[in-house]
Amino acid sequence: GDYTYSNVVTAFIKLEQLIYSIYPNPADTKELTIAIKSPKTENVELHLVNSVGVQICYRTIELQANLQVNVDITEFCSLVPGVYYATIVGNAYMSNRKILVK
Repeated sequence: GDYTYSNVVTAFIKLEQLIYSIYPNPADTKELTIAIKSPKTENVELHLVNSVGVQICYRTIELQANLQVNVDITEFCSLVPGVYYATIVGNAYMSNRKILVK
């Protein structure tokens, strides 16, 4: 059959991403904080699962553009020693971090 080639076009996609940290890590069962900041106003979801994949807690966090929010995870989630995975889901953004609780 017949075929034709099109011109090559370069596309640049700029993703504005969240900046966050979870501390202390390793943590104890009494304090575990997430500091999170977004370049735009949005809601993000925090999911915390244990080492076998069972969701331990979930929270929607409201963010204002360029303002850092500190959330103490132990205020709404009961932790026991073990390995956990925190997933942050925002608009066009998802990130996972491993957390050790002693």
